[in-house]
Amino acid sequence: MPSLTLIIVGTKYFLSDPIQDKLEQVSKETADELIELGTPVINALQDGLDDLGEGLREGLESLGGAIEGVGRGLGSASLDLAENIGVALLKAGANTRNYIVDEIGDRRVTFVKQFTILIIVLMTTVFVYNQLMMKDR
Repeated sequence: MPSLTLIIVGTKYFLSDPIQDKLEQVSKETADELIELGTPVINALQDGLDDLGEGLREGLESLGGAIEGVGRGLGSASLDLAENIGVALLKAGANTRNYIVDEIGDRRVTFVKQFTILIIVLMTTVFVYNQLMMKDR
């Protein structure tokens, strides 16, 4: 009986005899007896699912590793970007202030006087305009 092989496909049992070139369906009870006698068993569905499961597991592990790498890269890049933007904004503000101070430099007092005069003139103009408009009413 070593040439016989029991093939299980789902809930169906088949007995294969390659010497007589036969494949016949057998009952569960007959299959259980053949298994007890030591007949080689091929679980076609289980073997196929095991292979499929192993392939899926390897593929998902590979995909997970790739996603993890991308996530770490994006997280690190985002942190670096946020950190560098803050530093760049602070440096830009400091550079702007330094530029204005350097340009005005020795004319600072003159600049402040002229700016103050400009504000007073504008405010006076707006006040006079409003008074004239109110008088016409």
